[in-house]
Amino acid sequence: MLLRLSFLLPVLFFCLSCGEAKSPQVSPGGAVIEIKHVQLREMAPGAKNGVAYLTMHNGGAELATLNYVHSPRAEAVEVHRHSHENGVMAMREVKHLRLAPGESLSFRPGGYHLMLLGVEPGLQRGENVELIFEFEQQPAIRLTAEVKHM
Repeated sequence: MLLRLSFLLPVLFFCLSCGEAKSPQVSPGGAVIEIKHVQLREMAPGAKNGVAYLTMHNGGAELATLNYVHSPRAEAVEVHRHSHENGVMAMREVKHLRLAPGESLSFRPGGYHLMLLGVEPGLQRGENVELIFEFEQQPAIRLTAEVKHM
């Protein structure tokens, strides 16, 4: 029996350390926010603004409100949403993004996305960029994502 346990312990630790890198954060109130699949698009030469896509999930029992996103590589980061109004595509800033309990939201082309404004020099393939997400009533989520060619 002791021999089996000594074999299973390293296997258990190995399994716990594997898997996709994610950013689950638990607030004292019980909200659980997970941000994954972060993709930053490589910028064209001379461009001043970049874009990021991701998936955000509220796995908690409370409403989660994203108030700000920051990055040391940008003067500002804004949540934007594309919409169609009277046959015209429009892009609008979303000041306070709310996620209901159990809700997931994909940031992707033609929908929600992060605009990184005032990026100099432009984001280059292979570069790692830090993003900081600030929510109401829970700790900030800090993560780093690699810039990719899309």
